[in-house]
Amino acid sequence: MPKIKSHSTSGPNQNHGCNKDFSRLCMVVIHGKLKVIEDFCESGYDINQLEKEGYSPLQLAVIHNKPKVVKMLLDFGAFDARKRNTWRTAIIHGRINIVKVIIQSAGYINIRDEKGYAPMHWAAFLNKIHILETLIKFGAGINECDIFGNTPLHKVTTHGSSNVIKLLLDHGANPNYSNHNGNTPLHLVAALKGKENAL
Repeated sequence: MPKIKSHSTSGPNQNHGCNKDFSRLCMVVIHGKLKVIEDFCESGYDINQLEKEGYSPLQLAVIHNKPKVVKMLLDFGAFDARKRNTWRTAIIHGRINIVKVIIQSAGYINIRDEKGYAPMHWAAFLNKIHILETLIKFGAGINECDIFGNTPLHKVTTHGSSNVIKLLLDHGANPNYSNHNGNTPLHLVAALKGKENAL
């Protein structure tokens, strides 16, 4: 393949997102060209740059449902500097196979974003029951709290499906756990019903 420019691997650098080599890397990621991606990785190329819309190659692989590419990039040290983006993208798109790859390759099942949301919070909030089942199977924390003291059950009680609520309760979610405002999931349900009755 053509000579590939090597950049620092200290972190994502959006300024490099428009160069020819990086544009090519993004395209082969989208199309799942594993051998070419491997060549980029083995050359020492910075695979953690961001393209012009702010996506890293790892995120593009998630969006385009390329679990083998995700695994390869993770094995070569790809990381999500913003923490939430890779997980959130996989959950939004319902990429169960990619969720499994991230867990098995990277091992950070309870990683937090800047608001303390773990993957369980996002899956509960978005009513992704199959993702929740997968996370629970791999040992994700049922009662993990965000920076506001909310558990996944807090996130789902006011707007989630009864099936998601039941799943969490069946696996040990605490309906009496108080967040930093003193509200439990049961309080939130009661408050919501009160508002509905007042309409």
